[in-house]
Amino acid sequence: MRWNKPLVIVGGLAIVGLAISFGLIDSTDVDSVDRNAVESVQPAAGDLVPRQSVIEVDLETGYQAELWILTNPSSETWLRIPDSELSFVEGTGVYTWVPGPGKVVEEWAAGEHTIRVVWDTITGLPDVGEYEWTFRTY
Repeated sequence: MRWNKPLVIVGGLAIVGLAISFGLIDSTDVDSVDRNAVESVQPAAGDLVPRQSVIEVDLETGYQAELWILTNPSSETWLRIPDSELSFVEGTGVYTWVPGPGKVVEEWAAGEHTIRVVWDTITGLPDVGEYEWTFRTY
């Protein structure tokens, strides 16, 4: 009967260890669902930049994006930047777009501009989200 006491202690510690392990796994799963796939944007929110400035969106690798420009704030009219105008480096997750002749926006007007990025995973389970930011041009 003496050997039962150490066995009960070891068994109890094993159960506590498993409970802690499962708790940690659950918390990381919840965090991964709520994460923001956007690592950075340029120009940054609130920046004042020249009218020829490039838009850059850096996503986590494994995500794809659509970029939208708010063309009329009073009516909430958004214009999607066509994929044919975007540059994308899959290995880094970086999208770039620059206004220019023949593009949806040829040059930024002086003032405030709002961009929306909508993302989803390229493969696997969906992880859809969006992020908006505003910058100003001079």
